[in-house]
Amino acid sequence: MFSTHDNGANVALAAEKSELIEADICCCCHTMQLAIKDAMKNNSGMEHAVEKCKKLASLVHQSSKAEKMLRNACEKKSINYRKLIAPVATRWNSEAMCMESILHLKDVVNYLAGDEEVFHSRCPSPKEWDMIEDGVTILKKFQEVSEMLSADKVPTLHEVIPQLYNLGRNGHLKEYHDCKERSTRQQILCASCFIIITISLNSLFSGARERDLPKSLTRPLKGIF
Repeated sequence: MFSTHDNGANVALAAEKSELIEADICCCCHTMQLAIKDAMKNNSGMEHAVEKCKKLASLVHQSSKAEKMLRNACEKKSINYRKLIAPVATRWNSEAMCMESILHLKDVVNYLAGDEEVFHSRCPSPKEWDMIEDGVTILKKFQEVSEMLSADKVPTLHEVIPQLYNLGRNGHLKEYHDCKERSTRQQILCASCFIIITISLNSLFSGARERDLPKSLTRPLKGIF
């Protein structure tokens, strides 16, 4: 029997001790999400920007008055209203989706922040708006990969290495990091995500034993990282 499980130490230990499980591996998507969360926590600027997004989403979800103000402002500004997405700890990519939903209503949030204290205290600063925009750009590809690998009607194990390899080495993140026109802030953020995805890959496969994975799966990893 083969087992794919999350990164919980108790679950991993149970899989290792089980006599029924001959091979096991940590879930690629779960590992990637943990790496992204670590990257956010290690970047104070991004962490504060994400926190503002969470507070805005929470406000609109908990206050019908605030939601009505947002809707009315969208109508006044001729901007298509989209409900803000509140992040859920157990839902993959929810922070990225929250940031994207907030970014769509940036002009409306800034407009309301000028007159309404509940929005003013939660409105991102110009620098934080830039961080949110960069974060959405970077996390979009992570989201696409995790959604593809999470498919439940087709096998995806064979896609893990090609997708993460392209994401970390040949994908848009490296090009984004190497772009000389980017500001120092943007380059640092991109470099952080570029490094973090490599850490994610190593974390995912470093504990795998030779018997845990077919040689056809493990061989492509050699010499890559």
